[in-house]
Amino acid sequence: MCMALATTIGWVAGFLRLPSFENNHSFLLGFSSAIAFVFLVLILRKIWNKNKDLIQSLHNQSDTSLQVKNYQFVWTILTVLILSACALNLFFIHKHREYSKDQVIQQNQKILEQSQLIESTRKSNLLVLMNNLYDKIDKELDQDPKRKLSEKTMARIEALNHSFQPYAIFEQDSLSEKSWSPERGQLLLTLASMNMDTSSFNQIKRRISFAGADLRKADLSEMNLSGIDLKKANFKEATLHSTNLSNAEVSDANFFGANLIEAKLENSILHRVNFSWANLNNANLSKSNLNGVTLDDAQLRNTNLQQIKMIWAKSNNAMYNNADLTGSDLSGTELKNANLGNANFSNTILKWVDLGDAILDSTNFTQVDLSKATVFDKKWMEKLKEWNVKGADKIEKSYQIENGIPGKNNFRIMKLKDKNSDTN
Repeated sequence: MCMALATTIGWVAGFLRLPSFENNHSFLLGFSSAIAFVFLVLILRKIWNKNKDLIQSLHNQSDTSLQVKNYQFVWTILTVLILSACALNLFFIHKHREYSKDQVIQQNQKILEQSQLIESTRKSNLLVLMNNLYDKIDKELDQDPKRKLSEKTMARIEALNHSFQPYAIFEQDSLSEKSWSPERGQLLLTLASMNMDTSSFNQIKRRISFAGADLRKADLSEMNLSGIDLKKANFKEATLHSTNLSNAEVSDANFFGANLIEAKLENSILHRVNFSWANLNNANLSKSNLNGVTLDDAQLRNTNLQQIKMIWAKSNNAMYNNADLTGSDLSGTELKNANLGNANFSNTILKWVDLGDAILDSTNFTQVDLSKATVFDKKWMEKLKEWNVKGADKIEKSYQIENGIPGKNNFRIMKLKDKNSDTN
């Protein structure tokens, strides 16, 4: 009866569309609970009045079994009423949660629609500015036999590019974690294809930052982008065959799955760049800074990596066949399961490097520093000659394998003098 009355009152309030009920489910829950409690008290009072004589006589009756039956009857009714009230509260709590979820979904959908509307409006406005600028550049280049740009046009390009700030873009109906600028990417591609004077384009690269440019799947083959600022740019699955990125600032950029065959990246700053699954075969990265870079599953066959700094990087499962890493510093880099066959590591620092299960067929380890590097095989040094590793004799004389790290299947390579100093 309590539940029926509470439900009836709730239905009437909803039918009348009272604001407090319609907009605030918490108020409805509290109101219904209060009504249920009031009717519970009234019902208990009615039971008390109806069975007052019976309950008072319980103390005077000598029949114990009759007292127990009467008590069971009263407590059964009370239990049913209490459980009914609890069930009603749980029902409304469940409905409130469903309502809250629906509200969140609706709000997110509205935010998404508004963001898309704002983005489309922004793009349409920028498109007009970009088209006007492109027309201006085309006319100026056509009128100048040397195809040079004036200072005024340079300033306009710089001002427009400044307005192309990176922002979170939509990827499969969700916002990207990182901010990119498709407009900057489009501007760079357009300027590079306008066949302007080399000095003008070099000036653009010096004055204008294309940081955060979105260049996913773009074709930048054979472009001269030397010295350019492309920090945090997105080159995912882009084609950069024979592209010149020497002396460029490309820190925190994303080259996942990109084609960089024969690309020029010497003397570039490549901090924390993601080269996972990228193809860097025959590329030139000599004297570049790759600290913190990710090269997992990348291809670096015949790649020039001389005198690079690649400290605390990840390069698991990478292919370094015939690569040249002479004089480089790879301290702390992970090379687990990497193929280092015929690679040249002479005079390279490999301190704290993880060489677990790396392939070392005919690898050149002449004058390498293997202090505290880790391997997965306790007989690793004995197998160096089997693998035809150059410099194996000196390694055997200068190092020894330490016991495995507790709980892990890897062993540490220790310099003999370091081992002796630790013992002393």
